[in-house]
Amino acid sequence: MEYGIWKNSLDGNLGGVVWAQHPDAQAEFTPTAGENYTVVVEGGRVKYETIVPVNTFLNKAAIAEGEVIGLNIVIVQSKPDDPGYIHTQLASGCTGDPGKDAERFAKLTLGGVMDGPPPPVVEEEAPPAVGGGDAAPEPPVIAPTPAPAAPQTGDAGMIAVVALLAVAAAGIVVFRKKSLNK
Repeated sequence: MEYGIWKNSLDGNLGGVVWAQHPDAQAEFTPTAGENYTVVVEGGRVKYETIVPVNTFLNKAAIAEGEVIGLNIVIVQSKPDDPGYIHTQLASGCTGDPGKDAERFAKLTLGGVMDGPPPPVVEEEAPPAVGGGDAAPEPPVIAPTPAPAAPQTGDAGMIAVVALLAVAAAGIVVFRKKSLNK
């Protein structure tokens, strides 16, 4: 599957497009802002988040630990009024010489499922003060949740790759849009 997502820096609108859907996929993918992707600008950084169900790019409903998938990420930054742009890709097989060739994509071996963070710890309330004072009881104290340890399955790397995929897809859209406007 080849798709892109973006946030227009002039009006803040989100956009998405699918250029190619795998012919053997069980379902079609439609980028829908707020549902399966978002692009947020925070502190001068652009963050791309996307969820793409496996059955939209493979002919099966799920993938398992140890399976290998191909992935290529293209990152493009450009402006409609500026002919220059920034372009890079992870692996090859999407742009440049020799053109589109999925056999050149990076091969990723999938790790296991990550555990979520532990639930917050709530300390018990102290008993009311003796003597019947007018002071209201203190609210319970919620202890901060410690950050979970990174799993040893390589999932952190996969998350980074998926994030890069989202960034790349957005760049592809901008580059393609720019190419179409020439």
